[in-house]
Amino acid sequence: MAVLWALLCPLALAQTPEARQTADQAVQDWVKGKYKLSTAEMQNPREALLHFLKFQQSVLADKMDPEQGKFLAAQNAREYYVYPLEGSVKGTVQVEVQQVSGRWVAHSVHTSLQNVGIPSWLKAPIFSWLFTLLTAVVLLGLLFPTPIRRGFVRAWKIALSPPYRVVFWTTQVILYGGFVLGLSVAYQDLEFARELQGYLNSNLSSTGIQQFVGTGVLSLATAITLWNFISGAVLTTFLPGLLLGVPAVLFNLFRFLVLGLGLSPALIPTSHFVPHIPVMVLELQGYVFVASFAMVTVVRIFKEGFGKAMKDYPLSLLVALVFLMLGNWYEAIELLYLVPRG
Repeated sequence: MAVLWALLCPLALAQTPEARQTADQAVQDWVKGKYKLSTAEMQNPREALLHFLKFQQSVLADKMDPEQGKFLAAQNAREYYVYPLEGSVKGTVQVEVQQVSGRWVAHSVHTSLQNVGIPSWLKAPIFSWLFTLLTAVVLLGLLFPTPIRRGFVRAWKIALSPPYRVVFWTTQVILYGGFVLGLSVAYQDLEFARELQGYLNSNLSSTGIQQFVGTGVLSLATAITLWNFISGAVLTTFLPGLLLGVPAVLFNLFRFLVLGLGLSPALIPTSHFVPHIPVMVLELQGYVFVASFAMVTVVRIFKEGFGKAMKDYPLSLLVALVFLMLGNWYEAIELLYLVPRG
């Protein structure tokens, strides 16, 4: 759900000199390793996790030049500054400073690598038009008697057939339940949820999705769908599902719990959350169906044989692609036109 990073964009206001000095010092301290976990923090799991989320140490940097830093934005007694990573690793370090009792202190340091997920050449118009054509082929294929329609219908018939419907719906309930649990837990621990959201946003920006925002709906929908299908449906759901199904369910249960925390209405204004509901329903079902079908396939292996069950397993990716296409086309429109700005 690539809208995560865009839902709570800080407002671009004037910077404060004292805040800039604090940010410059914080980035230098980060390079020197002064924000590493202390022994006292390691004894408290919650504090240790909060510290990890605030002061991300995923990238080793030999030095940082504070003079290269730029003011990014300001909001609610917080200011954000960004510094380029120097050396072989390309990317940025974002520092958040907060005013507490009249003085500025470092609140978090996050790293974002430069476009390590989605290649920039995907912005070429040819790929957007190819994706648009693929979408049209898939949707028309669902409307008329084609292999696409037969595969889509067969996958649902298998999943909802009497011998397997309990396994299918149980998995659906468990995974959606994890997401709803995350939405609810955020209300109980707002501090943890906010820090997790910030950590997710920094990781999401590393995928390179932001570079597609200014290129229009077609390009943005192409990038989001490619990333979600390959990383979300294939690599982290379909392939783990080959290992008797359970790893796909466990991984997605954890992922949905985390996404629920980051997308909770406790953190996001209603004006941002409501337009995003269709994305949550459609996109999550893309992953949930593959994981649920993986469990159905495991049961089918014992009842109908390995070959017959595994032959139908790839049909789950067809169903996922349909849901992701619908959800991500809408998400691209939502990002550019429906989410209120500033």
